Amino acid sequence: MWDCILNFKKSGLDKPDHLTELFNYGKAGMIFGGRWRVPVLKKEVGDRFRWGAAPTLHNQKNIRASVMIGPCGWAIYKGTKYPEEVFKFLEYLVGRESQIKTAKLGWNIPVSKEIANSNYFMGDPKDIDRINKIFLDESKFVHPLPLNPYISYEKMQSLWKENIDLAVLDKTTVEKALQNATKSINGEIKKTLEKRKIPTIKKQPKQGGAKSDKD
Repeated sequence: MWDCILNFKKSGLDKPDHLTELFNYGKAGMIFGGRWRVPVLKKEVGDRFRWGAAPTLHNQKNIRASVMIGPCGWAIYKGTKYPEEVFKFLEYLVGRESQIKTAKLGWNIPVSKEIANSNYFMGDPKDIDRINKIFLDESKFVHPLPLNPYISYEKMQSLWKENIDLAVLDKTTVEKALQNATKSINGEIKKTLEKRKIPTIKKQPKQGGAKSDKD
């Protein structure tokens, strides 16, 4: 994605926060997003111009990977007064009946492989461009978003953007920007650990190889 941003600034791709709006008005050639964006585009763009979906851009020389951002999930609050009832409801959400409804709604890919590969999702008569198949095939290369309990995703994203924007403006290299972002994020994590008085794990020095008497 950043190859596109760095190489095609004139198309507005140097402003990733505005990509969706630019795309909706025909000012950007592509945006990056999940399956949930499809019904939004159908509503906001409609048939004003022809649009579709494609696999994530990737360098064939590198390992193919897509980062999963903002997935929908379920969790049970540890202090709930109704643990058994909540667990039954959670079972329903990930069960067959609920996943069929998820497939028909078209916002997300069903978590059940059976339903995701069934006609409920793949055989949608409105999916004339086979967009569902594109997203389902892409899910094979998805990696979970890196999260940390000692820094919010919003703060991590902010620190990352502050540094990567410098690369977009040609004020530093991508490599240096990523190094500085990593340093800033680790610094925030360290502050949180110190504030909560959580001991940090120090790196152990590398041990040298054993020597024989003949060396």
